[in-house]
Amino acid sequence: MTNKDVILAKALFQSFPSVTVDKALIDRSLNGADNYVSSSLKQIELVTADLYVEAMTSPDFQEGSLSVTYPRELLKDLAIKIYTKHGDDKLYDLKDTQGSIESVSPW
Repeated sequence: MTNKDVILAKALFQSFPSVTVDKALIDRSLNGADNYVSSSLKQIELVTADLYVEAMTSPDFQEGSLSVTYPRELLKDLAIKIYTKHGDDKLYDLKDTQGSIESVSPW
């Protein structure tokens, strides 16, 4: 089983373009064609989180009777858990996606 096979074992990612999965693997310094080894688990989990974010930020899709809607809050929660588990900096990009801005007095 390759690193890419491990990612594609999740049904959600099977609908992603191959290049999207490949890019996520490369961004985490993994070769999708390499055999999966347990020492790669951290990087595989981080790729998974990155792809959850990709799905979360993708538009819904509808063509004829086919409709694809992503459970955005669930995907966000799953990504946050993985980023927190591994102390990944992408966590901070997700923590405040509600766009809350604190006003600061100039005086």
